Amino acid sequence: MHSRPLRLAMQLGLFQLSLGILGVLILGLLNRLLIQDIQVPAVLAAVAVGGQQLMGFTRAWFGHRSDRIPISRLRRTPFIVSSTVAIALLFGVACQLVLRLAISMEASGGELNGLLMGLLILVFVGIGTAIAAGGTAFSALIADRTTEAERPRLLSVVWGMRLLGGVAGKCSGESGVRKCLCG
Repeated sequence: MHSRPLRLAMQLGLFQLSLGILGVLILGLLNRLLIQDIQVPAVLAAVAVGGQQLMGFTRAWFGHRSDRIPISRLRRTPFIVSSTVAIALLFGVACQLVLRLAISMEASGGELNGLLMGLLILVFVGIGTAIAAGGTAFSALIADRTTEAERPRLLSVVWGMRLLGGVAGKCSGESGVRKCLCG
């Protein structure tokens, strides 16, 4: 890889690395809190945390919207930046809802608050929508900024860094690097 594609791959890869770390840490934490600590049935926790996957179909719409913006250097940036802000805010809301759910269940003697659980599912659907918006624009940005010959190499670095972020998040999340490396 020449200097420009390698530099671009590292810049874009750092974004993916941070998303991988954030996703594993927060989703793993919320899943564990819901099931083990708060005692929400695992099926409901899976529906809540997995609710984000329901919004994959919106990728086509977001891709079409970002393609309709006149070609410029920043035509994908508004989608990426706004989705990043939305993801951060919605993860904060999800954490608050999980805390409120824990308080509610403790106060009611273990009875699940359906409204809070429904709101939590909706927040994760919103997170999935934001991920779809930013992910589609991010993939289109890679296609816009590279030639056909550069693209496979750049994508391998970028998505490899995403996977590395997931591994790093997993290793730092539960029991640290020692458990990850030593088994």
